Amino acid sequence: MLKKAVGVEVHFPHSQLACWKCRAAPSDLPVCSRCGAVQDFPDGLSHYETLGLGPSLALNEEELRNHYYALCRELHPDQHIDKESRQSIYSLRWTTAINKAYQILRDPIQRSQYVLQLHQVDTAQLKPALPFKLAETYLDLQSDGPMGKEIFEDFKKEMLAEIVKNEQQWDPIARQFDSGVDRPSVLRQLAQYMANQKILSAMANDLNKRWKE
Repeated sequence: MLKKAVGVEVHFPHSQLACWKCRAAPSDLPVCSRCGAVQDFPDGLSHYETLGLGPSLALNEEELRNHYYALCRELHPDQHIDKESRQSIYSLRWTTAINKAYQILRDPIQRSQYVLQLHQVDTAQLKPALPFKLAETYLDLQSDGPMGKEIFEDFKKEMLAEIVKNEQQWDPIARQFDSGVDRPSVLRQLAQYMANQKILSAMANDLNKRWKE
């Protein structure tokens, strides 16, 4: 049985198949609790299920990192090199999937986007909700005229303040999502947060690039 990192609640799903080695049915994932053999990585697991986690948005990043390294140590192909070749192949599949899942879930922005994808929330047509003055000034700065340093610095301060304001919305959204209360409303809030974050980041990168030019 896999060891778990301190503070992490593990929720690996059960396989729909019997263990390939001892025939215990259904087998636990990623290793059989009866014989300890690594099982094949099943199709269709979410990144959360791959790591044995519940669908939390407000993951503790330190606990997630410790849990990830614990899984890697247990399932790394080098740990199974002297066992049946099937276990080496299966452990490689698991570690590949675990690495991919960790890269997505460790970053709050990528994690938020992934949660929206899991719940099939379409954000393509969602418009960002920014203060009118900020949007108007940004459009003015897109003109071909010279960009005065004072105007640029004033706008930069306003934009950074809006970025901070938007970022402060993430924690309460994440906590409410994890509570399970009114998920549709929370997902709409999360989608709006992501739309705002995307345009604000693009604006900041664009203006910094233009100022350097």
